[in-house]
Amino acid sequence: MKRKGISLLISFFIVLTVSLPGQIDQTGLLPEEICKPLCFLVQDSVFYISDQNQIFCFSNENMQLLWKTGGKGEGPEEFRITPIIKTLDDGLIAGQPFNMKIYSKSGTLIKQFKTDTLLWDFDCINGKFILASHKIVKGEMLFSITLNDADLHETHCLFQEKKKESKSGKIEYPLISPLKKFVVRENEIYTVFGNQNFMIRVLDDSGNEIRKIEHEYRNRMVTEKDEQRLIDAFFDTLHSHQTNLSQINKNTVFPTPDHFPAIEDFKVDSDRIYVKTYRRRSEGAEFIVLDRSGRILGKTILPDMNTRKYDIRGNVLYSIEEDETENRWKIHKRKIVLF
Repeated sequence: MKRKGISLLISFFIVLTVSLPGQIDQTGLLPEEICKPLCFLVQDSVFYISDQNQIFCFSNENMQLLWKTGGKGEGPEEFRITPIIKTLDDGLIAGQPFNMKIYSKSGTLIKQFKTDTLLWDFDCINGKFILASHKIVKGEMLFSITLNDADLHETHCLFQEKKKESKSGKIEYPLISPLKKFVVRENEIYTVFGNQNFMIRVLDDSGNEIRKIEHEYRNRMVTEKDEQRLIDAFFDTLHSHQTNLSQINKNTVFPTPDHFPAIEDFKVDSDRIYVKTYRRRSEGAEFIVLDRSGRILGKTILPDMNTRKYDIRGNVLYSIEEDETENRWKIHKRKIVLF
């Protein structure tokens, strides 16, 4: 069944460009209903946004709202919190703590699952599910990334780590942690599981390694300025949630490594892998661009954004960004140029 919603056609305007890295090619203004977006994804001729316990689907060509679903609540088609979303070949997955739902491209709820773990991330490959979750086992908090069958029964553990206890008795909050991420693209799982070096392991749908992508990379040192910036960002986030900052500051320590890991984030397009490093320039973040076999093609500079607020498709960067002048959110499209 298709979701009811007011179809809203937003004017789409073109901005002249010379296709420099990071320069805006196109922008489009979103309706005021989009005000606290969590996730943004592009799939073929549509894009999806999760916002305020709902999922919105828009046309990528004219910005028309095609359908929306959700709402705050505990019902079959409601969400307790704004869901994380991932695209499937024939639809969409939406996940929240202890619950996951599958939708068709038209917005029909096909299936939902209950889980016994706190879902952190998820994806699907050939009818199997990859889940990243936290759970307590024998009094210890475990973070696990597992491969699961169609009914969410675990078949293979890909990665697992225990939460470390602080020797000082205070809460440890690492400001910089090695990336733990997986991306499914065309029957392959691209993974970075907590390593400091420039390494991406590519797995099949059974969790077996197909190939390993490795390159020499000089990790950037962490300066005092970096450390203070990260601490400030941490407390800014807590302040927005009206947390008792003095108590947190008193009971929290911030262990910091000497060097940043090689990989901060990565995206996999149809024919390229975009690896975000911790190196910054005035225009944004430095990305190393590889082909899918791992050969380095070049570099590019892209805006430094939250990983859930941008997507790369057809070597075009799509992002959702707030326009403070309009007090509205916009979709930006930028042609990616290598150097």
